[in-house]
Amino acid sequence: MRMKKIICGVLFLMFVSSSMAQKYSETTLRSTLDSIAIDHPGLDNKLQLNVSSLQLSELVNSVALENNLNVSVEPSLKQLISYNFYDAQVKDMLVFLYLNFELEYDFIGSIISIRKREATPVKKIVAAPKKIDIKYNPANKFLSMNLKGDTLWKVMEELTKITGKNFVLDPTIRDQKVNAYFLNRPDEKVLEMFAKSNELELIPIDDYYSVGKGEAESTASSSNNKRGSSYRPNSKNGDFVLTKNPVGTIDVFARNVELKELIQAAAEETGVHYVVYSDIKGKTNLDLKDIRFDELLSIVFSGTAFSAKEENGVYIIGENKMDGIRKTEMIRLENRTIESVKDAIPKDMLVDLEVKEFNELNGLIVTGGQRKIEELARFISTIDVVVPMVQIDVMLLFSSKGSTFETGMKAGIKDTPTSTREIFFQRLMLS
Repeated sequence: MRMKKIICGVLFLMFVSSSMAQKYSETTLRSTLDSIAIDHPGLDNKLQLNVSSLQLSELVNSVALENNLNVSVEPSLKQLISYNFYDAQVKDMLVFLYLNFELEYDFIGSIISIRKREATPVKKIVAAPKKIDIKYNPANKFLSMNLKGDTLWKVMEELTKITGKNFVLDPTIRDQKVNAYFLNRPDEKVLEMFAKSNELELIPIDDYYSVGKGEAESTASSSNNKRGSSYRPNSKNGDFVLTKNPVGTIDVFARNVELKELIQAAAEETGVHYVVYSDIKGKTNLDLKDIRFDELLSIVFSGTAFSAKEENGVYIIGENKMDGIRKTEMIRLENRTIESVKDAIPKDMLVDLEVKEFNELNGLIVTGGQRKIEELARFISTIDVVVPMVQIDVMLLFSSKGSTFETGMKAGIKDTPTSTREIFFQRLMLS
């Protein structure tokens, strides 16, 4: 029977020793020490210890020696400990040290090997690279871009993969950050607008494109990052002064200044990202204080064929009829019928708008530029009010007036004569 216990104990220890450097839970470790204590009763002995500033290795070696245990302690375990163990079993002390001093136990036959637990390597979480949001339809060669602070060389690499077009970058601008938002436009047009909005120069050469610094960037570099001529008073485009306020708004003074120059300067000063879908023509005169970029666009585009729309922090600018600018909205009425309101809308307000009645929802489906739609919606809201009803009560009275004229005679036989009497009109008697 004794031999069977020894063989079972050895087999168990061999099984446990196969899990080298494994971290035990408290329950698993106690179970293991209880099994070993069957053949090594010293683990059940009780301790009477009071230690202060004693190295951990010295403590374990002393306890093992006193209780006839085979223990091997790694020399590097020199932590100083101060504890009082009173009526605690040796195996309880070993569990305590294991849980509190990052130790690892290996069981080899009758030997308990104690060493410092190896730190679990921390896996570095590497963020997935940002996906370049570019889509291409080879059937109609339409290209879409949604770029926000993306690196130029990565954008060109993605364009080459999906379009098959090759690009050669100027090394000085390969790490430049670019922004763009274009939706379903011809690829050549998108590339042209992309280069223009990011101050790049795109030149087709044989079977590839050369990408370099744009004119505006070169001018800015040569002037040591100072404002170009379009910002200075008395410039060739007219008198133009633009100043950014500490709160992010701008003050603008412009006389006979090109709209595109004004928008470019305001966007640069305010840090706004924008995309121009069409050539902005026209000049303006204005003097404004403490105005936001979106308010400036609303003012300068009023009465023109241009509009601006903000999507995901990017302003899209172009003609009202262009895709990306044009939008469709439902304007519903609450107090009036659509039939009574549509005829009251001024014709000038419907220019560049497509308006259809939706009788089931008592509203108008309007397609066109955002600014024109907002103008129409404001007008409709002013006339979509409850019409006051006036109630008039009428009382009818009827009266009639008339007279009756009666005449006649009576005849008969009497013993005595009868006096004659006539009555004419009311209460008139003749006898």
